Amino acid sequence: MGTQGRKVLHGRAVARAPGTCGELLQGFLDGEYFLVTCPVNQWSVVEIAVGSKPVGDSRLLGQFIPGSEATVSGGRTEPGKKMEGPGRLGPSPPVRHFQCRAGAATAEQGSRGACGPAAEKTLKAVRQTLGRTTPGMISLVEVTVTLYSQLPAGKGCGSSTADITAAALAAAALTGEVPGPDELAALAVSIEPSDGIMYPGVVAFDHLGGVLLEELGHPPPMEVIVVDPGGSVDTVAFNRREGLVDLNRANEPVIRAAWDYISFGFATGCPESIALGATLSARVKQENFPNPVFEPALALAKKCGALGVNVAHSGTVVGVLFDPRKVQAREVFPYLAENLPGCRLWPTELTGGGAVLVTLPGEGGEGVADGE
Repeated sequence: MGTQGRKVLHGRAVARAPGTCGELLQGFLDGEYFLVTCPVNQWSVVEIAVGSKPVGDSRLLGQFIPGSEATVSGGRTEPGKKMEGPGRLGPSPPVRHFQCRAGAATAEQGSRGACGPAAEKTLKAVRQTLGRTTPGMISLVEVTVTLYSQLPAGKGCGSSTADITAAALAAAALTGEVPGPDELAALAVSIEPSDGIMYPGVVAFDHLGGVLLEELGHPPPMEVIVVDPGGSVDTVAFNRREGLVDLNRANEPVIRAAWDYISFGFATGCPESIALGATLSARVKQENFPNPVFEPALALAKKCGALGVNVAHSGTVVGVLFDPRKVQAREVFPYLAENLPGCRLWPTELTGGGAVLVTLPGEGGEGVADGE
């Protein structure tokens, strides 16, 4: 069967989505299992090339991460202007990158980077997005997916959600569509339990059903030092653990108090209240699923003037939270690094969520490419 009468895709599109440092809160409240997002200034960038030459090296996509030679304007990224980013605070987080073809039923290993299970989730998002608007077309054209990410996998940093969200947005752009956060959330949770980083600001989000519960707004100035003791957690397996629902119901009174502190903090712009709620939620998680670095990190946080801590409820990382108007993360980073031996640490800052289409140099600001 030929392509006559079908829309033939051709071109390149790039999008990015932020990751997280765990969650500010996660638990069960009023019959709903939910989380409060903790989006940070670390990103996954994905390029989709259909019948077009892809970027030569996946690491070149790093230029579209805040802190490189780029800036955000009107929901798109414009090259050529300097942005502030987490690199100004201290060491950068570990980097993932790969380049694979998405046209086959399973991931084909590209010339750069290994296409393992994490890449397969990204490719699945691309296939589903292109297949919805151009059925059968993905089998007729060459689709190359290239990813560059500051988000380590299996740590609770929202790496899969950011990869999936950025990939779906870029793929949709090539079909002439710009999906909203609700559509991106529905796609993400169809692949695995997901964070709500596709929504602007900070939100309460049903990470199993993909439903937005409440928008809390943009966070007040807050910096984070991410502490990773090592290891990894499978998000899907964690959320299937026996007895998880009963545990969360039993902790509902504490989660309600944590929610009240966090929602008040966003309503009033009070980082202390946000951190208090986050620490309460983190303590609940610690009692049920201990993290070896939680207690040391909390004790050090109190000593160095931090506001409190948050955790990845289905991951390994702990975040030490700061109000930079009082104590700046870069000032205490060496102290924490020295007193948490064996851990990987990197600093970042809370930001708003939301995926962004990127303007490619020399393409006139167009993030959408269509063929005839």
